[in-house]
Amino acid sequence: MKKLFLLFCFCIGTVYGAGETLMVKSLGDTDGNGVNEFSMNKVSSDGVVTLLLEFESQYGTCAGCSFVNEYEGKFYLGGSNGFAIYDVATNTVSYQAAPAGSLLTRQMLWNGDEVVSKSNDDITIGSSDLKASDGTTLVSNSTDTDGDAITVIGSNELVGENGNTLISEEENGEIHIGENSLVTVEKDGVQLLYATDANDEQIDINIKAGTDLLVDGKSVTQALTDIATNKTNIATNTTNIATNATGIATNKTNIATNTTNIATNTAGIATNKTNIATNTTNIATNTTGIANNVVRLDNLAALAASNTSRIEGLETLTGLMQNEYRSGIASSIALSQIQYAASGFSIGVGHGEFKNKDEMAVGIGYGGQFNEDVGFQFQFGTSGDSTGFGFTVNF
Repeated sequence: MKKLFLLFCFCIGTVYGAGETLMVKSLGDTDGNGVNEFSMNKVSSDGVVTLLLEFESQYGTCAGCSFVNEYEGKFYLGGSNGFAIYDVATNTVSYQAAPAGSLLTRQMLWNGDEVVSKSNDDITIGSSDLKASDGTTLVSNSTDTDGDAITVIGSNELVGENGNTLISEEENGEIHIGENSLVTVEKDGVQLLYATDANDEQIDINIKAGTDLLVDGKSVTQALTDIATNKTNIATNTTNIATNATGIATNKTNIATNTTNIATNTAGIATNKTNIATNTTNIATNTTGIANNVVRLDNLAALAASNTSRIEGLETLTGLMQNEYRSGIASSIALSQIQYAASGFSIGVGHGEFKNKDEMAVGIGYGGQFNEDVGFQFQFGTSGDSTGFGFTVNF
């Protein structure tokens, strides 16, 4: 809202904006109709005057009759019977006649200081005191013992239109707000805040739903919700702690068991270390042995190849020997079949067979007597590759 000031000189003005002044100027009766005319002007910081509005007012002006309503942003140009009301926001003028039988109260000429002003949600008491009609100070500016600016409510109570006390100060220093009071008082260096009923009995203060109570900017409602949540969490934690206690006892037993097992494992590790050292030596020995065995295997492979050749030769030789011994047996059988005569020449033929091998034999013989008691027999036979002869003397 724009801050307004009255200037009582040739013209009446207000502070219009940063570095600007709102000035109302009386033009007189320029058209001769018996009604005074006025102009509303804006004066910049460098003195440039800009006309905002010209208007007439049948009420004219009188000393002490004009004032500013800073709450509404309106300038009341007062005369003996009413006001021409200029609205800063809309740049328009409306009119209000004084009620019948009433008189406009003449005020002291205002020196430009603020008496009561509003900025955003703050109400400010200006440099002048606010006084009752009997001259008693109602509200004034002062300083406390620390030199800080304070606002002082006078000895009279602040009373509403219905006669109910709005704000009052008791003899004990308590500040009461309202008929059934909200009370605040400093005690032992602490500012107390509580409520009382019509019988001056303390009662509860209920913060209405939709409104929160903040302490140092922090929500009390949220804090109460958090407390309830914490209460539930504490109960849960208590159960969990009991569960953990049981688990800790179990872990303690398991740790003792593990300690024994670790000692056993330590001894086993030492044994394994010795065995590993032994195995390392054995592995080195085995590596050498394996290398030697590889050489031996290579030699055996060569011997095996040589033996294979020999075995093949033996198989061939065995086949030949088999054929020959079968042929020899068959020849022997064939030669045995020839019978020679005891005297004289004889020729015979024989046949022999042994395991599918057959041979023919031819033999010749001659027999005779040396004397009556001694005889002789000569014989010769051949079969295949076999040849035989014999000489026999008979006694």
